Amino acid sequence: MGKIDDLILAKDVISSNEELKKKIKKYNEITDRKDSLQEKLSELNDRIDMFEYSEGTESDLYQEVSETEESIEELDEELKKIGDVEVLQSKYEQQENKVLETTGASSTSEFYELEEKFLENLIFNEDIANVGESPEEYFKKLIQLYGEEELAHYSRYAPVYKENDPDNIYENYYDEYEESYEDNLEESYEEDFDVLGIHEKLANDDSTVYFAYPHTLHDFIQGKEDQLVGIASTQPLKTALLASKLRTIDEVDMDVSAAINEYSEETYKYGKNYCYNDEYGIPDTRGTLLNLAVLPILEDRNFYMYLVKHIDETQLPIKNLVAYIDPEFINEQFINDLKKARETKTYEYQNEETNNRRDESIDGELIAWLEGKEKTLTSLEKEEKKISEAEQLIDMQKDGQNKGE
Repeated sequence: MGKIDDLILAKDVISSNEELKKKIKKYNEITDRKDSLQEKLSELNDRIDMFEYSEGTESDLYQEVSETEESIEELDEELKKIGDVEVLQSKYEQQENKVLETTGASSTSEFYELEEKFLENLIFNEDIANVGESPEEYFKKLIQLYGEEELAHYSRYAPVYKENDPDNIYENYYDEYEESYEDNLEESYEEDFDVLGIHEKLANDDSTVYFAYPHTLHDFIQGKEDQLVGIASTQPLKTALLASKLRTIDEVDMDVSAAINEYSEETYKYGKNYCYNDEYGIPDTRGTLLNLAVLPILEDRNFYMYLVKHIDETQLPIKNLVAYIDPEFINEQFINDLKKARETKTYEYQNEETNNRRDESIDGELIAWLEGKEKTLTSLEKEEKKISEAEQLIDMQKDGQNKGE
């Protein structure tokens, strides 16, 4: 059985034990309440036996005795449903031992440490293509073990090393320097500090401490995103997979920067800045891609239009891209805009005021054109038609812009 299977089995047992703990705790709480009621009942009966009641209160005492007895019976029923606490406790201990034997951990808390280190090792050192089973099946196991939220937001820094001794890898990781990093962030940035996490510099005595870029899910699954996106059921994980996909594209020399640069220029006109910029104010493609999953850029429907507009550089088919996009974006207008951007290589950024605008006069013709419903034309006629339609589209955009102004 593989290590991940052991961890999943142990995690399931721990989850089961959490339920047992709740039952045992509830059993003890009910028992305490029952004991308290038994004491009360005993006191009430003593008062009745000793005639410790004044005229008119005898019936009240008997009524209180009856109600107390009913409450005790109800608690007995609850205890019966929970089961024998000794059996529950025995089962809990057996399962606890099973977890420790299976994983080699000495305690439940140590198991969680092993679980964390396992994921860290995968992302830092392994490739999903070489795990011994299909990427799809292994990814399902990762989701089962860690959950989609944790995988989507996973980010860890590599070990630190000193500039004068780069081979001296410390066991201490970035989080130990997090406080000093945040304290020095603004000041260091003025000194050409790299805020993106790529070989960041911090003074440490007479040496410089370096931090490698943050490792994310991309480092483990790069190149397999299209196979895995269909498994994701939540948008955060799909977003993380798209961020990984674009990094994969960029790392194999299929340029994403053209789309990011143009998108950044257009958003800047509206006072928005959804990309990382360098110290000169120029969009930083790598920095943007490294942090894509946590930037608002993927929450802007316009960004996808620029990706498609520059599809020749990215080589990202629309049918693949759609699988990553938030379903709330995908409607008739969104698809039409994607088609227009793909076929005409033009797109006008739509701010919040124009975000839902549709140009009905060209929708039908473009849809027919894109779906191949147009009449058969010669190559020359097709070229002339494309040029004419592009010019018409530009003129219409200019008219719309003038009207808006």
